[in-house]
Amino acid sequence: MYKSIIFDVYGTLISTGDASIRAVKKILNKYEKDIISEVFYRKWKEKNNHYKRNCNGFMLEKDIFEKSLGELYNEYGIFGDYHKDVNIMLGTMKNRYFFPEVVDTLHILQSKYNLIIGSTTDDEPLFQNLKFNNVDIFNSEHIFTSERLKCYKPVKAFYEGILQQCNLKTDEVVFVGDSLVDDVWGPKQLGICTVLIDRNNLYKKNKIRPNYIINKLSDLTGLLENI
Repeated sequence: MYKSIIFDVYGTLISTGDASIRAVKKILNKYEKDIISEVFYRKWKEKNNHYKRNCNGFMLEKDIFEKSLGELYNEYGIFGDYHKDVNIMLGTMKNRYFFPEVVDTLHILQSKYNLIIGSTTDDEPLFQNLKFNNVDIFNSEHIFTSERLKCYKPVKAFYEGILQQCNLKTDEVVFVGDSLVDDVWGPKQLGICTVLIDRNNLYKKNKIRPNYIINKLSDLTGLLENI
């Protein structure tokens, strides 16, 4: 019997929509650059992920975003203030909505399980999003960010830190998320049961295999009753 559920947030509980692409378009429009926004964003995201995986010590996500944007400005020959422009992206991260079925599902689950957040993000945007959506389901002591844990998924220390601080064993928790690397491969390194939420039916079998797959969070209630 599982005691706790650890949830990823962005893409799992909260919809990111196209806010990031719109932020990139707004940035590029300032400099009238003929650059495809989706390509620029993909490169920015790749750089951000590289720093999260390889930075010496720990960097806040907002600092990683700024450093990566500065590198892209140099590559694309953009002569702008990336220290200021990064705030366009950071601003889009604070008022994002939960997926429609999420809050009701969380209320159902909290009667049977301890609900925990394990998110690759800084504290500020996550707590702002919880406040923006009037969600007070999660105990503040059970909200874990990369800022709090001083590391990023999928390193083992991220998941180990949550287990240790919540006094949980690996067979007592389920990890739910939308990323094959961060929310499946990462926790499976420790033997944690994983549930991939695949809202758009994009999953194809490969070397990374979740224990279970659902299409929306409300499917989780029935799944947990049968495993």
